[in-house]
Amino acid sequence: MSFVIKPMLAHSSILKFLVFSVLVALMSFSYAEMTNPSKPRFVAVFFEADWCSSCKALAPKLSQAREQAQVDDQDILFISLDLTNEHSSHQAGLLAASLGLQALYENNNGKTGYIAIVEASSGMLISKLTKNNSVAEITTAIDISG
Repeated sequence: MSFVIKPMLAHSSILKFLVFSVLVALMSFSYAEMTNPSKPRFVAVFFEADWCSSCKALAPKLSQAREQAQVDDQDILFISLDLTNEHSSHQAGLLAASLGLQALYENNNGKTGYIAIVEASSGMLISKLTKNNSVAEITTAIDISG
């Protein structure tokens, strides 16, 4: 009897090891997929402030355009830089610098009420959108699938 049980135990240990190894590999792959999102190709930077009437007119248009363009799965990052006051402007500057957009932020000189679409790798300005742009124009500008 013990002769039959020992080989089974040996196979059981090998099987457990293989199952464990496969599970670890799958968990590592899944974790890597979740923690390594792609870098954006473009960044849409909304320069806004609470007191800005142009911002209040532009915000719903941007929201509609994002829905129409279905850009949530595209490589475009949408950020808002709040220039309402000294504190929020400081935080906005830090965020811009952390994203490599410090020159764009500094060249902005505190202006609000527009969206700058820039190429993420170079910081090159691709498009500037304001309240005067229609939802269709904004949709076209942010749809980078083409």
